[in-house]
Amino acid sequence: MPRVLIAGAQQEISTFNHVFCDYDFFTKMWGDEIVDKNRGQNTEVSGAIEALEQMPGMELVPTYNAGAGSAGPLEHASSARIGDPASMVALGDLYSYLGRSEDAAEYVGQALALGTRKASFYFHAGMIYSAIGDEGLDREYLELALEINPHFSLIFADEARAELARLESASEA
Repeated sequence: MPRVLIAGAQQEISTFNHVFCDYDFFTKMWGDEIVDKNRGQNTEVSGAIEALEQMPGMELVPTYNAGAGSAGPLEHASSARIGDPASMVALGDLYSYLGRSEDAAEYVGQALALGTRKASFYFHAGMIYSAIGDEGLDREYLELALEINPHFSLIFADEARAELARLESASEA
């Protein structure tokens, strides 16, 4: 019988809200509580549960879910406690957008340290390190993104190639 792990971490981040969100702002659920409290609701997790329960012979394995409403960026220590690499990369992008490249690098570094080999994560890390001016990690991460999947994004794959070309021409000058 196929088993499907159910897990999630959701937060709506409002960039205009400068009050950081912390771990205690999240509603956290474990095990069967995830299915019980999400069934029939209008959430990402409930949609997954509903679809999977309609598949014959599918066993749901609910593990952990954390969610928070609209708030400012997730405070650093809380992000580490939740441990979701996609959220960490998203926060890195947010900090990069806000001009806080060093904070951005810290978040994407934590996401990559979790061992996820996702091309888009390495792309964002490469662009953040390029903004910082780290001429080693920027190139390494952009090349790795394209090595993992040369077509990982219709837009970002070309942007990665363009940034690598720019880095190459800058190093030759």
